[in-house]
Amino acid sequence: MIFLTKKFLDLKKLIFVFFFLFYKLTFANEGLVLHGGYTFETYPTQKSTSIYISIFNNSKEDIILDSVSCECAEKAEFHTRILKNDISVMKKLEQIKVEALSELYLQPEGLHIMLFGLNKVLKDFDEFDIKFSSSNKFQYKTTIKVLNKNLKFNKLKKIQ
Repeated sequence: MIFLTKKFLDLKKLIFVFFFLFYKLTFANEGLVLHGGYTFETYPTQKSTSIYISIFNNSKEDIILDSVSCECAEKAEFHTRILKNDISVMKKLEQIKVEALSELYLQPEGLHIMLFGLNKVLKDFDEFDIKFSSSNKFQYKTTIKVLNKNLKFNKLKKIQ
């Protein structure tokens, strides 16, 4: 009986180590959470679009995101809007900083991601992955949802 109890305890330790390693490998960069990423469907001749997403930094250190990419565009960049001579213009940003224990909202008329050189038409209900790289060499990936373009202008038709 003692022999079986010792084997059982060894098995419990092994299972604990396995789950501990799994947790560490799976959630190593859970300090940054990417949530609710979306864009709007595009027209066949459209070559650029913007992406909006919420970013939550649950860690005690600032995180610098220094690049963004996806397979559906040749180039992805961080952008913001500024007023220049009473005209709203986009300005490219080399990186964005997500301060410790804070959130950052990429949204219309403000900070956002621009995709240039779209290589496919984005249709309602499509999804694609987008990847972020940070200065601490972590990679973050999330899925972007494509929404009906009429939502952009609040023009959805009522369903009868």
